[in-house]
Amino acid sequence: MGAGTIGIFKQVSHRIEEQISLDQTTGKIVLQLRASVITMEESKNRLKIGKAAMVSACMTVLGCPSATSAYELLEKVEAAIQHVARSNWLAQKPIWFASSPKSAISESFPDLDATLRTLKAEVRINNSNLNSTARLWVGRKGLMTNEWNVAWVE
Repeated sequence: MGAGTIGIFKQVSHRIEEQISLDQTTGKIVLQLRASVITMEESKNRLKIGKAAMVSACMTVLGCPSATSAYELLEKVEAAIQHVARSNWLAQKPIWFASSPKSAISESFPDLDATLRTLKAEVRINNSNLNSTARLWVGRKGLMTNEWNVAWVE
């Protein structure tokens, strides 16, 4: 009876360790997604501010050429930042698939642009009847960026 009890405790302990590992992986994925989405969002906001500054500078004929060239430079810089954010997110996908312990990520990774449009995303990992799901969503709009929240839901 004692050996059976020890065996049951070992099985339960192993399942708990698997669940913790799944939750950690899911959490890392959704936090990386959050960082990438915030980078994209902040870049787009800087472009909006830059365009508004250019338009206001173009109210005077003398300020328009320099404001236009400054905005064009800003566009190039922000395009590079957005490219790096997208590339970083895409580069993470194989790493997460490889590091997930005997698991299958049941749905494809959320797209950054789709996440920005819908203001929400979900990552779900399944492993031998264990599930781990994390969500990312916008709470309330702030002055410059949205408040992105992360939570495990399963």
